[in-house]
Amino acid sequence: MYKHCPVITALSGFLVLIIGVLCTWYGFPKIIDHEISKQIALHPGTKAFEVWQKQPFPLLFKVYIFHVTNPDAVMIGEKPILKEMGPYIYDIEVERTKAEINEKDDTIKYYLKKTFHFNKKLSGCRSEEDKVTILNAALMGMILQVQTMLPSALTMVKDAYPFIYPDSKDVFLRTTIGELLFGGITLFCSAPEIDFFCSTMKGFLPQTVEVAENDRDFIFSMFRFMNNTAVGPYIMERGMKPNSTRGELISFLDEPSLDVWNGDGCNMLNGSDSGMYFTMKKPVEKIYTFTADICRSVFVKYEKPVTFEGIKAFKYSARKESLSKTSDNMCFCPSNDEGSYVCPPDGLVDLSPCIKAPVLLSFPHFLYADKTLIEFAKGLNPDKNNHESYLIIEPMTATPLTGAKRVQMSMILKSIEEIPLLANVTQGVFPILWLDEFVIIPDDFISFMKSNFKKMGLLDVVKWIFITTGIILMVISFLLVMHQESLMCFSNRGKVSISNVEPFQVQSNRDSSAIALNDPVKRPSLYPQVENRNLNMSFINKNQHNQGEVWQFKL
Repeated sequence: MYKHCPVITALSGFLVLIIGVLCTWYGFPKIIDHEISKQIALHPGTKAFEVWQKQPFPLLFKVYIFHVTNPDAVMIGEKPILKEMGPYIYDIEVERTKAEINEKDDTIKYYLKKTFHFNKKLSGCRSEEDKVTILNAALMGMILQVQTMLPSALTMVKDAYPFIYPDSKDVFLRTTIGELLFGGITLFCSAPEIDFFCSTMKGFLPQTVEVAENDRDFIFSMFRFMNNTAVGPYIMERGMKPNSTRGELISFLDEPSLDVWNGDGCNMLNGSDSGMYFTMKKPVEKIYTFTADICRSVFVKYEKPVTFEGIKAFKYSARKESLSKTSDNMCFCPSNDEGSYVCPPDGLVDLSPCIKAPVLLSFPHFLYADKTLIEFAKGLNPDKNNHESYLIIEPMTATPLTGAKRVQMSMILKSIEEIPLLANVTQGVFPILWLDEFVIIPDDFISFMKSNFKKMGLLDVVKWIFITTGIILMVISFLLVMHQESLMCFSNRGKVSISNVEPFQVQSNRDSSAIALNDPVKRPSLYPQVENRNLNMSFINKNQHNQGEVWQFKL
């Protein structure tokens, strides 16, 4: 049995090693993929479906206002001086309602609803009652729209705006943060002198203006139309079948594409609604997010691997080409009567085809935009760390750990001779406000994810135990073979023993007998190669009191 120990040990080690390798490349990854797929599956009743349907923690909606400190000077052509006020922080409750699952197509149809609540604690000393002076976007937007669509009607606008804004003395709006963002500012249309003008306005209202309850006046607010409103339907893929991508939108408002922009590429529905993403083994180049409020998808590009709260993740960030004028983005520009694109300066997107108002979208403080835009006003300071959009995502579960969508809304301030109010104003792209829609996963979710990853890490430990044990067993089998074949430096080739033999007396007083060491019978030779030699040696211990003893050494 001991003879076969090396073979048995080697085979056992090889078998254990193969098991470890198979677990590394196939077994354990399949187990992990199966467990993750089970955790993130969008089935009614699962945790993932509940979180997707009603997000258990709010998004943070941060608003920064560009307060104009020198409105009178701007009216006579001087450079605006802007003071950034904020952030005014709101909680956004996100809910996806009326969800309908199509098992055959592996899709979900739903409506997206957002509800905003002012967060006094996070806003600190800032209040919705704070006073602010900004460009009157409703008035300026109305004038620009009329000039574009029907320039001859500018005289009608000149006669109407004193009734609509009875306290207006310039092109700026003085109001509170609460009224500007969600409360609403009344645009008066009750005067009979402007009845025709107001009736015409009802057919061209942008999203930011709605008809008041009295059915005569109008209410202007930057985000009132977004609050507590269900948008949709959306249809997205669940990613539970091989040909399905998790979170990918395939329809909005029951259409597979938009009909807003001047090209099929710009009208495509790319990416998710930012509530769900697809899993990744390695980072993809771009991740798209579709935002219905601006009627388009915007991408973030892979930047680098990061560690967030002890979890390995990928960071994606917005780049200059996300909003710049490239061959792929030209179709976002409005076109003139000749069919040519009329694009704003680089880094700006004209949202008028989407929201029916001449609002210009950019990154905050004109980050990555044409450098001349920054020179229009004092108080602009673009900074990548504070103004870029980014997403940090855990790739295996496609969980967004943190991220921010940051955009700025501006409008052209233009000198128009037909409107006395605008005859001498400074011309340029005037910043109004910028937004930071921010999310960070709560600590309890982080702990839950870490706990699950730790359990998965145990499989990695088991894998290395198999591999290490297999290698050790194979090394042991090699050592056993060396021992059996007496090839190891500490193995015994033979043993030599030395023992005393009884002494014998010499026969005479001075005569010593020779010991024949070359006698092959009595004393076998230690050196056979010299057996033919006649070697006699005498070992005599002389002593003055006795004749001596001869000691005989046996080998």
